[in-house]
Amino acid sequence: MFLDLEVNNVEYYGAVASPRCKDNYVVMEGHAIDYEPYQGEVKFTRFESREDSLERGWLTIPDDVWLLVGHNLAFELDWIWEQHFDELSKFVKRGGMFWCTQLARYRLTRQEEMYPKLSDTAIHYGGDPKLDLVQAEWERGVLTKDIDPVMLRDYLVGTPDMEGDIGNTRIAFYGEWVEATERGMVQAILEQNNALLFNSVCMSNGLKIDIEVGEDNLKRLEKRLAEVEELLKEQQRLSGISEEGVRAFKFGSSYHKSAWIYGGTYRYDGRVPSIDKDGNYRYEKQSVVFEEGSKDNYLVVEGVEDLEEYCTSKGFNPTRFVRGKNAGLIKVERVDSDQVRMINGKIDEDLKGVISLKEYPQEFQDGWLAKNRNETVLACGSPVLSTKEGAIEELFNRPETSAKGKEVLTLFREWAILNKVIGAFFDRVEYYANGDIKKRSGMFQYITDQGLIHHSLNNTATKTGRLSSNKP
Repeated sequence: MFLDLEVNNVEYYGAVASPRCKDNYVVMEGHAIDYEPYQGEVKFTRFESREDSLERGWLTIPDDVWLLVGHNLAFELDWIWEQHFDELSKFVKRGGMFWCTQLARYRLTRQEEMYPKLSDTAIHYGGDPKLDLVQAEWERGVLTKDIDPVMLRDYLVGTPDMEGDIGNTRIAFYGEWVEATERGMVQAILEQNNALLFNSVCMSNGLKIDIEVGEDNLKRLEKRLAEVEELLKEQQRLSGISEEGVRAFKFGSSYHKSAWIYGGTYRYDGRVPSIDKDGNYRYEKQSVVFEEGSKDNYLVVEGVEDLEEYCTSKGFNPTRFVRGKNAGLIKVERVDSDQVRMINGKIDEDLKGVISLKEYPQEFQDGWLAKNRNETVLACGSPVLSTKEGAIEELFNRPETSAKGKEVLTLFREWAILNKVIGAFFDRVEYYANGDIKKRSGMFQYITDQGLIHHSLNNTATKTGRLSSNKP
């Protein structure tokens, strides 16, 4: 039995088309059952709502079907476990087997083709390219339920002139079966599909998260991270970094960390004096009133609302307009203050470095630099050197490293570990200046309303054939 589902695609806790999202449902189901190769009619059913798909049902596996085939079959299995658990369980219990054409192609290419696409796999065995129009609709954000039904049907079922997903899956399967038979790999691929089935169960069940414990852990970790950062800032002050430089230091910046640890120009964003084309400082303007008959004596009136009362209180006789519509009123002028105008710019501080590599044996220097020198450079032209865990660990363990150096490296290592743990396991959000989300990381962002994380176990993602995971 060849099976393919076209489902609604509202994002749900990191998943593009999760069956656990109440806005998602099977929009169109397509299948074919072959008792002889290429003989089964391709059939389809369209559903108009989630309620419609659940009420009518979209999966029946006949008792004489022994093999269920799909491309990226883990996706279909996730939907089946969620909405047709009993049907799939019955199939598995009577010895039903599975064949994912994506996984088979991945294995047959010795893991050279990772995440092989259906169209590429089918074309290899004589199939047709997929209908790009539907893919284009998805790419521009159109929901599956809103795609033209005829277009979606042709994408799934095919036309007299072109195979759809079901037909291409069938062509890919028979081509793979022949190739796998010739190479003695049929049993191995079937066993790999058993593993895929198990992985689909894991993903469907999800990971139960104790949110309360997690939140307590996060508070504890963030508290310690803040403490470590303060200790590092104190070390920066002791090493001669200005207070402005301490405030601007970015612990996630390889440039900043390299400049402080190994020495070099520490460049950061700050406020710098505004200078004219002749190299002279520009000054902030201020509002003043001059004394009658004088250009030397004046009274600063910046922010003053009642000039008459203010001048009277100061015993000051201000210059006034002689004629025009403002005649008799106090004349306010804008002049340079003694405050230099500050603008956003770059500030450079030359740092000696906590670690001096020159103090280490030449052989060690050469080996360490070969591994830890980046192609990028600081403002002074010296290379950015690694501050990753391995590099720091190697320096920490050297007898030439001073006690002060080890103190700073210890704090850096702890900061890196805390930062990594918080970023990996919790919900960390970075924002742009306008409030939009720039980056989001951490396991907790994927926790559903049921307190579960439905992770992704990837069966075709590595050159080694190992399983991989994402989100998280």
